[in-house]
Amino acid sequence: MVSSFARYNFDFIQSYCEPSFSIEKFQSKKSKIKLYCIRLPELPTIKVELCVQTKPYDDTGVAHTLEHLIFMGSKNYPQQGILDYISSYLYCTGTNASTYRDMTNYELSTIDKYSILKLLPIYLDHIFNPLLTNDCYLTEIHHINNEGHDSGVVYSEMQSCEQQADEILEQKLMSELWSKTSHYHYNYGGKLESIRTSLSLDKIKSFHKMFYTPKNVAIIVSGNIEPDDIMNVIYEFEQQNEKRITINSTIHASNNMQHKRKKR
Repeated sequence: MVSSFARYNFDFIQSYCEPSFSIEKFQSKKSKIKLYCIRLPELPTIKVELCVQTKPYDDTGVAHTLEHLIFMGSKNYPQQGILDYISSYLYCTGTNASTYRDMTNYELSTIDKYSILKLLPIYLDHIFNPLLTNDCYLTEIHHINNEGHDSGVVYSEMQSCEQQADEILEQKLMSELWSKTSHYHYNYGGKLESIRTSLSLDKIKSFHKMFYTPKNVAIIVSGNIEPDDIMNVIYEFEQQNEKRITINSTIHASNNMQHKRKKR
């Protein structure tokens, strides 16, 4: 008898159990995406988090800016804002995302597992196949407005951060504690000067190719839902995106080799 996770080409890695919950870890044999299922039968909501390991290598805020552009349309769903539009019809509380110093986290919550299963493939397409257009870059990241001032959603957000004492103190502390060889040294949200002078759409695209690979992604699902349901969604997405997954895995491996050579 073939186990359910083997049917979807997943390996079972490990599990942990408590009386009120259990955690199981799986990994796709094909793409190497990691899946963590936290079973909470009494929880009324189901939450999905898609975690991407992202490490900034300068102060341009490339990871943060990419997070914003992910929601601006994808290859199969090019309409801007379609994630939130569809989620509103599927009893979801909407989508959200946060960028940290070493990861970018995309979230989705709902009371209905069928809503999760319908929206997750669309979310995956945005994460792995974003459009990343110049028009979206100008409006969402940085541009000069009609009055000749710097503008853009991300730029304005970081402009506010650079005026807050706690943000200034934290960034100064991190840059002093960590050397420039560590990603913790840099401003992951982006410094205004670096956004103006050093950030570009090409840099964001290169960052996406480097870090947004299946092997770099962990999907965490919590609530009353079976791992098989999520595995099936991932399996079908892998089948539809086989060529891109193979290319990105090769790029990721090549980048790791180059990074190791530099360390030597």
